[in-house]
Amino acid sequence: DNTQNININPDDLDDVACSKCECQTFEPVFLFKKLSAIMAPSGRDTLVPLQTYRCTDCGNMNDEFLPKNPEQIATASIEAAKAGAAIAHIHVREEDGTPSRRLELYKEVVDRVRSSGTDVILNLTTGMGGDLDIGQGDNPLDFGPMTDMANVMERIANAEQFLPEICTLDAGTLNFGDSSVITVNTPNDLRKAAKKLKEIGVKPEIEAFDLGNMWFGAQLYKEGLLSDPPMFQMCLGIPWGAPATTLAMQ
Repeated sequence: DNTQNININPDDLDDVACSKCECQTFEPVFLFKKLSAIMAPSGRDTLVPLQTYRCTDCGNMNDEFLPKNPEQIATASIEAAKAGAAIAHIHVREEDGTPSRRLELYKEVVDRVRSSGTDVILNLTTGMGGDLDIGQGDNPLDFGPMTDMANVMERIANAEQFLPEICTLDAGTLNFGDSSVITVNTPNDLRKAAKKLKEIGVKPEIEAFDLGNMWFGAQLYKEGLLSDPPMFQMCLGIPWGAPATTLAMQ
């Protein structure tokens, strides 16, 4: 028996305070996300409960309780699968919560999910590394602090190394959010990425933020760079792509 009893003095623990009102007491609550019938094993729209915590004083739900490290992200993926999710879409973060594309973080998440024996499809993002923060001074080429640009092959390195069933492929350049940042995905880079993903047997999820993205995804399929059946994800409501309206779906 390797069980060890560890005595922890509460005075040695760091306090967690609400980021809004600084209260230090919280209560468990559940957020419900809707899983599309397309992705749900049951073939029906399914509500998936996600546990988090809210401040007992002001009701604020802190980022402190969102999954950040690889263990937390893997655990959240496993719990979502047990609740009915068929696909876990994976992003990773640094310890402070900022988005990351470090391969060792992806490796730990993937290893933890796979070693758990959970029946879930892994979908790794390849969207990181395409952010260009246009300079707001006299020189637009004096790029801002949000810039994070990487070679397209580096952006899909997580898919190449860990071979998930699916990875994302953002099918175009977009004014991403209401600021000075654009997300850059050129036709040449997308062709290179799609060709490599087809060679290694990882299915791209074409993420289409507007009609032009759908058009170019169809072009990749026409050129033989996507295997049958192609997979499209319509990402609506992201400023400034297509709005989340019925008209946008027509």
